[in-house]
Amino acid sequence: IIELLRAQGAEVRYHDPHVPQLPELNLRSTPLEELLDGSDLALIVTAHPTVDHELLATRARMVLDLRGITRGSPAGRVVRL
Repeated sequence: IIELLRAQGAEVRYHDPHVPQLPELNLRSTPLEELLDGSDLALIVTAHPTVDHELLATRARMVLDLRGITRGSPAGRVVRL
């Protein structure tokens, strides 16, 4: 997913409490609140229970939820697949 987004010109950052870095992609996990500042889209690929998905759903400009973890959120900027 990261490589596909980059190929389309996206600047990619990520947050994952279980994967602190992706050296092969030259990326480090970013704190969630910092990540949300200035991001156009938050993409939920893995539904980690320790991630504050409600914060993500209410603070992100737009969310694409591939796992359905935001199902109960009233946030209107969430797209669920």
